[in-house]
Amino acid sequence: ETHHLWNAWAEASGLPISDMMNSWTEQMGFPLLTVKSSKFSATSATLELAQEWFLADGSKAAGDEDKVWCIPILAATSSGTQNDVFMMREKNMTITVPLAKAGDWVKLNAGQQCPFRVGYNSEMIELMAKGIQDKTMDASDRVGVLLDSYALVKAGKLGAGELIKLLNSYTKETEGTVWEAI
Repeated sequence: ETHHLWNAWAEASGLPISDMMNSWTEQMGFPLLTVKSSKFSATSATLELAQEWFLADGSKAAGDEDKVWCIPILAATSSGTQNDVFMMREKNMTITVPLAKAGDWVKLNAGQQCPFRVGYNSEMIELMAKGIQDKTMDASDRVGVLLDSYALVKAGKLGAGELIKLLNSYTKETEGTVWEAI
């Protein structure tokens, strides 16, 4: 049975696979992970996160507030993908991501490994724009930031001006997959 597979994977990986998979397979849709606040220092970024059910048209449905996913969060910086996986099991969570240098950017859902949208605040978008321009951010992540931002504009959860500012950082783009997203 399915739970035997989840338990075996949990035992092998040391991660809460059963909790995570049940939250994805036993409820409809997928989450929006929103960065509510961010505090950057020379060595780390502390991010306050919240999750909610994401609907592409921005509408609300009965039961929205009850949906909670067990979200594996991988973070990327200019140094690459972090080794630690944060497991978000509640509506709200605070994480701290180590940084290689002051002014570094942080991108969540590194490599677009998990089906959820991420909404960033203006400060994080400005910092990520640098990683997009200088291509220290992987192509899959450059695509992910753009597609998440576009989906959030369509859902009324991000201002179109933020998307336009973000698009300006793609002027030196050379990757075909990124151009396809643009």
